[in-house]
Amino acid sequence: MNLLLKSFKGITFLCLFAALMVSCGEDEATTITPTTPTIEATGKVNIEITDAPSDDPNIKGIFVTVAEVKIDGKTFEGFKGKTTIELSAYHSGKTEALGLADLETGSYNNITLVLDYEKDASGNSPGCYALTQDDQKESLATDNETTAELKVAKNFTIEENETTNLVIDFDLRKAIESEGESNYNFVANADLAASLRVVEKSETGNVKGKGDADYNNSEKIVVYAYAKGSYQESEMNSESKFKNAITSAEITSNNEFTLAFLEEGEYELVFSSYEDNDNDGKLELASQLKISSLLNIESNIISVSSQTDVTVDIEFTGVLGIGG
Repeated sequence: MNLLLKSFKGITFLCLFAALMVSCGEDEATTITPTTPTIEATGKVNIEITDAPSDDPNIKGIFVTVAEVKIDGKTFEGFKGKTTIELSAYHSGKTEALGLADLETGSYNNITLVLDYEKDASGNSPGCYALTQDDQKESLATDNETTAELKVAKNFTIEENETTNLVIDFDLRKAIESEGESNYNFVANADLAASLRVVEKSETGNVKGKGDADYNNSEKIVVYAYAKGSYQESEMNSESKFKNAITSAEITSNNEFTLAFLEEGEYELVFSSYEDNDNDGKLELASQLKISSLLNIESNIISVSSQTDVTVDIEFTGVLGIGG
């Protein structure tokens, strides 16, 4: 009996030992080694906005309300929040910041501005409007729309630990149309999106110049920058004058002008005089002006390099054509 009991205890011990060894083996087999999470490489993107000014003297200011900014269709988290901007105050190289944030490294293809036509950043109506010289707000909304999404194609690359600075140039001269002296509104959405361009700041230069702002009794002189070879005189007489100009600037009362954020390349400068010929309080295109320059630019062609200011002194020498 004692021998049988001892044998039973021995067998029990062996079974328990075997079970323990199997359990340990299973624990070792199922042990998961912690892994370090993958961290995506990032760089920064900074977005600013500027404008090429409207040439309508009846407009005191243009205000737009940006509700959202998207990059490749996704919300740009760096956007500082719904903001109402007096765009007409940001020209000749001046910009308003829209936001700064980290993005994963890689290539991107477009920027989208979402405009709120209905409410401004303070909740007042309208959200986008022209302020006339008599301080009246005229809504720029078209077809009773409350918002608009304006997508602009632009290929850019985010590099690791680098900052990419983008500037959205909102050309108000192309963006707004009117009937008579009032009733201002944005052009149709497709044309409105076409009035925006996006440039990478480090890849642009500026043309800064001087010229006689009241030459031949001009009430306003505007300079338009065209890609070399793209200007056609017919644009003077079309309904949308100088529609294909990349940007424009007014010669100020100090006889100065700045064509800002031009990408590297060759440009043709076109100077046009405006006067109020029929005394209706609105300026009309009077003529295109002939120039000479101390830099001896040939056929109004000027070369722009990135991160460079090109300075020209302009002398008006006559009239090339009459506006229609």
